[in-house]
Amino acid sequence: MRQARAWWGASRRRRRRITWVAVLLVVAACVSSLVVWMRDTGPSYETPTHPGRVQVYHAPKQAPLTRAALLAARLTTFNFIRTAVLRDHVEDSWVLMAPVLRRGFTRRRWGKGDIPVVPYPVDLKTVRYQVDYSYASGGPDGLPLLGLEVAMAPKAGEHVQAMRFGIELEAAGTGARQHWVVASWGPRGQLGGEPQGARPTPASELPTGHSLSTVWLLVPALLLAGSIAIPLAFGVRSWIRNRRIARTYTGT
Repeated sequence: MRQARAWWGASRRRRRRITWVAVLLVVAACVSSLVVWMRDTGPSYETPTHPGRVQVYHAPKQAPLTRAALLAARLTTFNFIRTAVLRDHVEDSWVLMAPVLRRGFTRRRWGKGDIPVVPYPVDLKTVRYQVDYSYASGGPDGLPLLGLEVAMAPKAGEHVQAMRFGIELEAAGTGARQHWVVASWGPRGQLGGEPQGARPTPASELPTGHSLSTVWLLVPALLLAGSIAIPLAFGVRSWIRNRRIARTYTGT
């Protein structure tokens, strides 16, 4: 015990350093305890669970398409693109739309063209179709569903790229009056190639400018040198001070 007291009282610097280390350890322990034990007061985004049987999604059964049904779907899609997508005689597309897309619109308001259909300046001669899926029933209505991918290119002079769109059609009507209506429409991505009518930029229109002066390269070099030199200088200074104190203490 006497040796411990002598060791503790022998150096004021040692006592100060040990005191600071102890204070830092206490603060760290308090912060860690708060982090571990403090209750999370933020809102929870976990999906709530409910008792009962687990609901498992089953994809609708694929149904074969007759040639007549496919031709009718392609005709509906073409007329939809010709009117609603091109924004040409938009009022004619009213009868082609499913109730989900016409919700909140009157026929007169729909004809003004401010409609929830993504427009595109399509060249109608470039439209191509591909069947994605064909379900005997699906969606909230339980009606036959048909999904198509539609590829198209823009009109000449339009500086946009060729695009792929997805369209979903559902059956409407019964018996001989059954027909397809558009339930959804949205872009799926661009096709390869440059935009229609694009031209290379002449050299005279390319931006020009002066090269960066080499003087600016000295700025990061000076910052890097300073980040090394400053700690090194403090270390050398501390070493010299310690050596001077040691010589004074030992008398050598």
